[in-house]
Amino acid sequence: MYIHLDRSSATPLWQQIVNEIIQKIHSQKLHPDDQLTPTRVLAQELNVSRSTVQLAYDELLARGYVSTSRRGGTKVISSDQYTASPPHQSEPPFPPPIRPHFEEAEKQMDHWLSANHFHEKLDIDFRHQEPAIDEHFQNIWKRSLMKALQRLDMKNWGYSSPHGLWEVRSEIRQYLSVERGIEVEEDQMVLTGGTQQAIDLISQVLLKKGDTIAVEDPGFPGARLSFMHREMNIHPAPVDEEGMMVNTLPQQTKLIAVTPSHQRPTGVCMSVNRRQQLLKFAVSHQSYILEDDFDGDYRYHGGPLPSLFSEAPELQSLIQRQLPIMEQITLASFFKEGEFTRYVRRMRQLYKKRQAAMMEALLAHHFDKHFRIYGTDTGLHVFLEGTPDFDEKGSIEAAKAAGVGIYPLSPYCFESNRKGLLLGFACTDESMIQEGVRRLKKILHI
Repeated sequence: MYIHLDRSSATPLWQQIVNEIIQKIHSQKLHPDDQLTPTRVLAQELNVSRSTVQLAYDELLARGYVSTSRRGGTKVISSDQYTASPPHQSEPPFPPPIRPHFEEAEKQMDHWLSANHFHEKLDIDFRHQEPAIDEHFQNIWKRSLMKALQRLDMKNWGYSSPHGLWEVRSEIRQYLSVERGIEVEEDQMVLTGGTQQAIDLISQVLLKKGDTIAVEDPGFPGARLSFMHREMNIHPAPVDEEGMMVNTLPQQTKLIAVTPSHQRPTGVCMSVNRRQQLLKFAVSHQSYILEDDFDGDYRYHGGPLPSLFSEAPELQSLIQRQLPIMEQITLASFFKEGEFTRYVRRMRQLYKKRQAAMMEALLAHHFDKHFRIYGTDTGLHVFLEGTPDFDEKGSIEAAKAAGVGIYPLSPYCFESNRKGLLLGFACTDESMIQEGVRRLKKILHI
């Protein structure tokens, strides 16, 4: 389903999608019972967030143009009320609700997502936003699902604790204790549907409009944009070789969002001294620390770095909404049968080989003489920092022309003007890593 979006228009993207689909219905390019493209697929085709497409489909449903069902998806419905001419494209039938900062946050999120995804299929893609999901993982997840179904208790299908099923929290508690040295109780844990939901929940419960939030710069855009949507005062804290620069934090900082074990995206590990500075700041200023340990399990020399929480274990429990039951039960089985621990250890060995291949290739082709290389010991990507005048866009386009996908640092920056390239190795085998780096050497004239 072809839809044209004008990103320079003042009309929100979701509204443009609504208008285009209504136009297609009135012009009979879409007929009754025609199925609309699934939200995930259309989001990829249009290079927008899935929530944007879902908002458009919800609007079409509310206005009676489509129907939706679990099996049939979203379909155009039959109506005698369709007129020969659709409503004017630039004039929605009613003004959208006022959502402070939503459009700007959504626009920046779409920019970040599009900068980290190629629509074209490339020979070698150094994507860094996802782990390697192979047939082995699919098989062990299926086994966990079957075991969960076999011992399924029907009472689990009712409303359970908003903190998440106790069985899941118990298994996670044990894993954190044994593998990460983090001691918590089940009632101190809250399960969420992902990082974005967790951040939004924290914003609702612990913070208020106008609070000062410190975020890493460069840093994970999802955190910054979530706080911006909640009308927080965002303070970008620079990142150097030791991690977030704590001495730049304002006195009134209410919450500090940080990725200490493997800074996202530069890959640096927060030094011991910087960790202590951060903890002392939080205690003396009564600030919260939001620690995102998104890939800290994957360290290739020694065990995972200790979390900030393990050094100062004071955690406040929160309340959150109901999570999908089947996924929780399967996850509990995944932990209970030891599948998760075995999987992490297996993938750590796989990623260690790929990380070694990446570093060997970069050094063999003298990338270290032209870039500062970060993130070489932990995580799933490396960061090549260039000079302030480094041409990110030109390098990425040249690499794409040679069939290689590389990714820019700039979408992660708020006020920072640092430049460079992000190269993930999780989803690329050793031979392809070596070939990809060889091509990059030629492209970048190293």
